[in-house]
Amino acid sequence: MIEYKWNFSETFYTYDEAVKHVTELLDEAMKNDKALSQVGQKVGVVYVKGMIKINATFDSDDDVKVVAEVGRVIADVVSNLSVLKIVVASGFTLQPRVGVRLVVLETTKGGVTVKDITDNVYDYLKHQDAKEINTEVSSAFMSGFEKGLIGSLLKADISALEALLQNIQGLLGLAGNFEYNDPLAFDLDGDGIEIVPIKNGVMFDHNSDGIKTKSAWLGEDDAWLALDKNGNGAIDNGSELFGDSTILSNGNKAKNGIEALADLDSNHDGIINNEDEQFKNLRLWQDVNQDGVGQRNEIKTLEDLNIEFINLTRTGEANTFNGARQTDGLEFTKTDDFIGRVAELSLDQNEFYSEFLADVKFKNADFNVKGLGYVRDLAGAMSVDDTLKSLVTNLMSKSTYSEQSQIFDQVLYQWSKGAVQASAFNAEFIAGSKVQKYNKKLIRFDIDDTLRQKLAVLETMSAEGSFLDNNNTWFVTQETDAGKVDVYSFNKNNGVDSQTFYEQAYDALKSYQMTQVARQTLFKPWVQSLKLTFEDGEPNIDTSATKSLIAKDFLTDHDNTMALTLGFNEAYGQALSKDFNYLSILKNNSPIFKNMTQEEMAVRIDNKQILFAKDTQFINATEGYDVHWLIGLAGNDVLNGGYGDNILIGGEGNDTLNGGNGYCNTLEGGAGNDILNGEGLFNTLEGGAGNDILNGGNFYRENTYLFNLGDGQDEVTVCKDIGSDVGYRHSKIIFGAGINITDIAATSLELDLVLSNENNADKITIKNWFASEGYQIEQFEYADGTIIGASFYADIHDMGVMM
Repeated sequence: MIEYKWNFSETFYTYDEAVKHVTELLDEAMKNDKALSQVGQKVGVVYVKGMIKINATFDSDDDVKVVAEVGRVIADVVSNLSVLKIVVASGFTLQPRVGVRLVVLETTKGGVTVKDITDNVYDYLKHQDAKEINTEVSSAFMSGFEKGLIGSLLKADISALEALLQNIQGLLGLAGNFEYNDPLAFDLDGDGIEIVPIKNGVMFDHNSDGIKTKSAWLGEDDAWLALDKNGNGAIDNGSELFGDSTILSNGNKAKNGIEALADLDSNHDGIINNEDEQFKNLRLWQDVNQDGVGQRNEIKTLEDLNIEFINLTRTGEANTFNGARQTDGLEFTKTDDFIGRVAELSLDQNEFYSEFLADVKFKNADFNVKGLGYVRDLAGAMSVDDTLKSLVTNLMSKSTYSEQSQIFDQVLYQWSKGAVQASAFNAEFIAGSKVQKYNKKLIRFDIDDTLRQKLAVLETMSAEGSFLDNNNTWFVTQETDAGKVDVYSFNKNNGVDSQTFYEQAYDALKSYQMTQVARQTLFKPWVQSLKLTFEDGEPNIDTSATKSLIAKDFLTDHDNTMALTLGFNEAYGQALSKDFNYLSILKNNSPIFKNMTQEEMAVRIDNKQILFAKDTQFINATEGYDVHWLIGLAGNDVLNGGYGDNILIGGEGNDTLNGGNGYCNTLEGGAGNDILNGEGLFNTLEGGAGNDILNGGNFYRENTYLFNLGDGQDEVTVCKDIGSDVGYRHSKIIFGAGINITDIAATSLELDLVLSNENNADKITIKNWFASEGYQIEQFEYADGTIIGASFYADIHDMGVMM
């Protein structure tokens, strides 16, 4: 029995392309494999209504096993489809002289490696008699499916990576900043050069540095001019194309593709033909499968294509494509006098997407995180950096999101140190955040270590040595000295503080990479509890066991499980079945959300950045206007909201919550004796259990204070200065369920108004109420619907008590 091995690196973007390629591969394989040929004569590959089918008949048990190998062909090819989602078998019958049919469908988003499924079936088939196959193959297939499903969910999500790039580009003003390269392209069919835009492009090593980057590409009908310099029958990188990575005979790099080709005109007659020494070695690479890898069957000589000579006279032709610019052109002539066009192209390239050739051997490492930009994959980086390896080992030992988050900044910074293009921000800096103006174009930043390290991570992982702030001040990092970094600025607005946007971009990058870590660590037990079922013939992921596990985890570690639930939904929400409602899970298991409707939760949670702390920690929202959730969890925390309508939740412990200078902040103290400082305008403050201090802020007001049964003995300070903006003087206290106006006794204590609940020990002391109307609250709303104004309590100071 021959076990036929299939190895594919091709990527297809439509099922039509996949079917075409599978058919070609089967035809080629059958020419070289007698056993496969005998079965393959009865194999058909068809595309019908969104599915690919392999049909085959066979006459013996051995043939069954060979047909299973045919299934592996389709599996490997289809698993590289960018549109592939999940694979299902339909009508999988395996009986002698009846046939086998494997059907591949598009279903759930996320992607499953088809090979996992077919390998599982194939391994089963190798050890079974044909008579047992019918009853057991379904189980084998399902097991393989779940294996592929779990494996795919533990890997990175390419759509999340694309969203991260857009986020960083938007924050730092980098959108559309591409590197360009200049290969020569031949229009073989005479219908014009066809360009595949960068979104659907390939990974290719243009500058021969061992790193493939995302690039726009030439369509399959046209060809790159190439020279197989190492004689391995393939085109390995940009040094074997004709462009700005070509080394000329004088040892210098060519400025462009035409200059690189002209260097081969050994007799200096202005044409490249068989009278030139290298003409016989020139190749045309037609990347038929669009994978960026030059295979032997794609590479032809000029003679194979009847090309007689290439005229080196520039045509001056220029064009703009979606993904490339044509900067000049040449012409080639065939033996039948057909004259074709050669285009000198500048291709769009984005180095944010990168693949290090040295990391191929770590592709199947037990733990790995995809590198970005100038930074190689984590497994590869750890192989040469013991410090990083130690940090990652420590990271993986942590069992909570908060603990991993605390360590991850160190991991990111150490990881960035190994970048192939070092960041200027990796130099040592003097503490402080000063800008020194040298002249109209040069300024010097003296920044603190924390921001410097974040900038180093951003610069290396975004593959950008330059940033553009929100005020259109463009600056490029240069060499450093004496703890400072020089930047060039192309307008006079040298004093702009861009730290807000850097912080936001860094937080986005950190969140993405932390999710990749969590997929392989913290999320792993939940992912492995997922089960596959079929409903009306359609695949469905059963999350019931996962939800039970999450509920159990909430009981043992509420704070960490809440963080993980939010992260788990962000990573897998779209890939899971509709019955995984993370809002319902949070509402049913977390007291933080118990009084909210799911609609309210969705508004407050959706697209918000969520930051967690534990023990005695400071966490800060960045100074932008995005909404942040700052959750203190256990411990005595200090949460600083900054600008924006932030949500600060202290959790357990004696916390300090500072709303910041923005608007519409929500401050919830939680259990413990907390201090809540509203600071801005239109805030909502809720002390929660414990004896809390609620400060509305100086001058700015119009806050809402929430008070519920069991909230303890709180102090409220409304404002220390009346100010002049009377329109903003409208604060209110809202009493929760079970607190009616008849339950409250109002008394004065010196200049304070004290509202005591006669049914328990709860009370609110409003500081300096009788000192000035600037310290008074304009409205009180009770659970029984009663609404009263400040004047209701006006005479208490004289009376002493009021029932």
